[in-house]
Amino acid sequence: MTDAAAMQKYTLIQPVVDEDFPDAHNVFLQVTNQRFCVTPYGCESEEQAEWFQGQLCIALAKIVKDSK
Repeated sequence: MTDAAAMQKYTLIQPVVDEDFPDAHNVFLQVTNQRFCVTPYGCESEEQAEWFQGQLCIALAKIVKDSK
């Protein structure tokens, strides 16, 4: 059974330059050499980015489970 933790290898958190939020980060979905930003306006903090990453992993795990 695929769980959300296994999906974390398909996600990436990176800092982003934002004058108003010095700890801003973006969350990406990355599969091989393809990368898609899922937080186009960035997250105000790394903690918020980690929450978005967790939600993305849960959604990916559900997609995999439903496709079986």
